[in-house]
Amino acid sequence: MPIKILLIDDDPDSVRLLTLMLNPEGYQITSARSGHEGLRLAAQEPHDLVVIDVMMPDMDGFEVCRTIRQTPGISNVPILMLSARTRVDDKIEGLRAGASDYMTKPINRKDLLARIEALLQVHMEQGARVIAVMGVKSGAGATTVATNLAIALRAASAKRVVLMDTRLPFGDLDLLLNVPAGRTWADLVPYINELDSDVVGTVLVPHASGIRVLLAPRPQEDLNALPSHVLARIVVLLKSIADYIVLDAPPPDQQFALSLLEVTDIVALVLTPDLATLSLTPVALEIARSRRNPPPEVHLVLNRAGSGLSATAIEAQLKLKLAAQLPDEEALVTVSANRGVPLIMSQPNSGLAREVRNFVKILTPEIREAKPGGTGLLGRLRGGS
Repeated sequence: MPIKILLIDDDPDSVRLLTLMLNPEGYQITSARSGHEGLRLAAQEPHDLVVIDVMMPDMDGFEVCRTIRQTPGISNVPILMLSARTRVDDKIEGLRAGASDYMTKPINRKDLLARIEALLQVHMEQGARVIAVMGVKSGAGATTVATNLAIALRAASAKRVVLMDTRLPFGDLDLLLNVPAGRTWADLVPYINELDSDVVGTVLVPHASGIRVLLAPRPQEDLNALPSHVLARIVVLLKSIADYIVLDAPPPDQQFALSLLEVTDIVALVLTPDLATLSLTPVALEIARSRRNPPPEVHLVLNRAGSGLSATAIEAQLKLKLAAQLPDEEALVTVSANRGVPLIMSQPNSGLAREVRNFVKILTPEIREAKPGGTGLLGRLRGGS
């Protein structure tokens, strides 16, 4: 499919020139003559890149850029800002507004093509696969699944795994993993438009399993005015310093979940074997699949299997197969949580640990799993736990 570029510029001569530069390269060009029209077209149809002129009468490029960054569904599109304003302060303002790059006029064709290619390369091939683990509703056990899944991914692949706590206001991964409660992603929020991946990396907390953890702020922190796109922006920055990002995410009907789904490749939707959860699952599935194009992979994970409705009955009702069935081992899970040692490390031969490792094989068929108790990473973790 052709790469789609949206040009937002009120000057018809400028649009014509840019189109002549880009069309021979095979780019499909859509143009808007105002900021408001550009926002409408951007929301109406997905584009691979947006090119915005700064000086426009109805809404300047800075405002258009800020609005895109705050709009679900398009908040992570690469943005190239064009301007005749050459001052350093103008460039800084553009980058703070959320521009991916800032280019001054007059435009050199080779420079323009090189910058567009670089932005598309970063956007389309950047780093990690993002796995959002979210319960159909609160209390489904998504945190337990996310924590053990992240460690199993690390053990199976020896790749860089980041576990990010995005649940508000009750993130508690520091307690469950027994890591020091220090910096959190809230420390990054005031600088969100100036961040790079190196800065984000400074707030990651190492864990004995080899994963790194990005903690959520504690409940007492005031985050009422937090823009919904902030967490998605942090996830995008993490992608260049990780191979897998596992999100301990809120249920899909909550504000921040919608933004996170826009940057998610795989959704592990956790449900429990009760009628209330089962009735909510179709809606949760629809939300999970509707936030990006193409939609993410969605896998159903039955937690506490055997404690209520049967897996067969659930599959028949949903007309979908369950990707994993985690047995009801609440006593072991509670003991592990109180010790701050996830079950996959403290009880690697438990049914839940085995099912999580099997689930890793489904999610990542390209990697081979280390055998518990063997020479792989998981075996070493077991020996040291």
